[in-house]
Formats: sequence, structure tokens, C-alpha cells
Amino acid sequence: GLFDDIYNDCTFVEAFDELGLDCSQEELAKRFAFADYHLAHANQAGRYNIRQGIMPPASGHWLNNPHADDLDFQIEADFIGLMAPAMLPEALDIASRVGHIMNSGDGFYGGAFVAALYSSAFYEKSPEAILKTAISVIPEESTFHQCIQDVINFHSLHPDNWKDCWYFLQEKWNCDVGCPKGVFLNFNIDAKLNSAFVALAMLYGKGDFTNSVDIATRCGQDSDCNPSTVGGVLGVMYGYD
Repeated sequence: GLFDDIYNDCTFVEAFDELGLDCSQEELAKRFAFADYHLAHANQAGRYNIRQGIMPPASGHWLNNPHADDLDFQIEADFIGLMAPAMLPEALDIASRVGHIMNSGDGFYGGAFVAALYSSAFYEKSPEAILKTAISVIPEESTFHQCIQDVINFHSLHPDNWKDCWYFLQEKWNCDVGCPKGVFLNFNIDAKLNSAFVALAMLYGKGDFTNSVDIATRCGQDSDCNPSTVGGVLGVMYGYD
């Protein structure tokens, strides 16, 4: 019953600690593929691919991994921004080596976005500034960037009611066409939608820790991981004390 949104972070941190910050993607992939705990969705498909000899980035590519746009990398990228404080290029280098093990496309961008949120929270002083810095590293032509930018734009026009923004996201972006399980059930673990809930909570929470986590939880979908990301980023912004 161990969960990959916690233990994959630990596996990758341990690999960097033992092998050095310049350890290869292949070394990271092997640690990931043969770790002794349960995986699901993009992580499980990536693990299966690696064990069959399909190494990254092919292991996370949508041609080989039908979960490529799922949020697996997003929910296990927290450690990257913490390991690269205020160093976005270094954070993105780590993200590139780790994220393509299990994801590609919007699924990769979700993790790169979270890594950038944490890294920029070490020097930016508001949720708005953190979000704008983090989204700047994601290609503008991607649907991921467009979705997060929609949240930023909607908030600038309607800054007072987070539920209005939530309804807007449901209408425009809540359509799961990737996850082979989610397309038949009433959940959506698409990376861009769940990252949008992170962005929504950070903006409408107005820097209040409890309120921000509350909003992220009430947005639903991956409502353990999204609030954890929000709380972690705000924790970095405010500092240990």
C-alpha cells in the first residue's frame, strides 16, 4: 500500500544522493523500475516498458505509454524544485532526466511546472509571481500552457469567486482522452487539469495557507496530491519559521 506520489520522490532523491547530481537517466530509470513498491498509471506503464528493455525517453512516450498525459510526474516532482532552489535551468535539467521515464507531452510539462513552482518559490514573494515564473518555462503552444494561462487570465477578470473559475475549467478542459482507465470512469488525472487546480488554489487562496489548501482539496480530482503541492509551494514561499 505504498503510494508513488511519495515514494518515487524518495527513490529519485536517494539515487541523486548516492550517484551524484549528474547521474544518468538510465541509472534513474533502473532505480525507478525495480523499486519494491506498487505503481499505477503512467508510472506502472513506464516501469513495465523499462523492464521490457524500452528505456527513456521511449518508456514515457505516448506511442509506448498510453498514460503519457497523466499526472504521475506532476505528483512526484516536488523534490526537484527543492533540490534546485532558485535555479530554474538546473531544475528543468533534472526534470528532463526524470520526467521522460514515465511521461511525455502535457504529462511531462506537469512535472516541469511543479518543479518550477518550487524552485521559483525560493525567491518570488507572491503566488501570482510564482505562477507566472513557472508557466514561463512551458512552451506556449502546448495545451498545458494554454490551460494554466486560462486560469491566470480568468482570475485577473474574476478575482473573487474560485467556483466560477472551477466551472470554467470543467466546461473547457475537463475531458480525459488519455488515461485508459479514466476515460471510462468519473475521474480525470490529466496533468493540465490538475495543475490548473493547483494554479486556481494558489491565486484564489490569496496567499493564505489554509484557505489555499482547502480550495485545492475542494476542486476535486486528484485531491490529495494537488493540495499537497499547493501547501508545499506556499511553505517554501513563507519559509521554515
